Amino acid sequence: AQAVLEPAPAFTPATATRVFTLTMADLAAFLLVPRLAARLAREAPGVELRVRPAPDDTVGALASGELDLAIGVYGDAPAGARTHRLWDEAFACVIRRARGARPLDLDAYLARAHVVVAPRGRPGSAIDELLARRGQARRIAITVPHFLVAPAIVASTELVWTAPMSLARAFAATYPLAIHPPPLPVAGFTLSTRWHARFDRDPGLAWLRGVIAELAP
Repeated sequence: AQAVLEPAPAFTPATATRVFTLTMADLAAFLLVPRLAARLAREAPGVELRVRPAPDDTVGALASGELDLAIGVYGDAPAGARTHRLWDEAFACVIRRARGARPLDLDAYLARAHVVVAPRGRPGSAIDELLARRGQARRIAITVPHFLVAPAIVASTELVWTAPMSLARAFAATYPLAIHPPPLPVAGFTLSTRWHARFDRDPGLAWLRGVIAELAP
């Protein structure tokens, strides 16, 4: 109670020496951490950033201070958790770039084999559920747990990857990839920051949350 009621010490980025521990999937890390690293180097050179895998109980880790912030897709609202929207993601279909390639309609989409990213290693996705409701299915050739390996696979095969649009655009600049709109109405998702109410008054965390919100795609 005393820790909650006492005012938190002031946070001055230019002179602060502090470690912030975050968890996020490689999708968010790829888009955010390079920008965040550059910002810290300019404004808070004494701040250390540690990005780690998600624990089994993220909210518990945030409440205990084991984690400072989590970034992910959250559809729940556990007691004590605070959530702030960062950005909305749409989907795109990614295939290897080729001359004279036809538009990727639904028949062409289903005729190709697919690479799927399953961060938790579980089969099935919203896309497969949508296809199942239409009495259709796609053939999955490769499932991987990380977003960052998928574009390299697509660039060297005839597989199709239904990817977050921001990643598709980023990797199309360096890999021979073509981006097509999905041939069926696939709902997107929202990336958010999450922290615990115990640390609402922490000026260092408030500063970090603000910086991340500014840097979000």
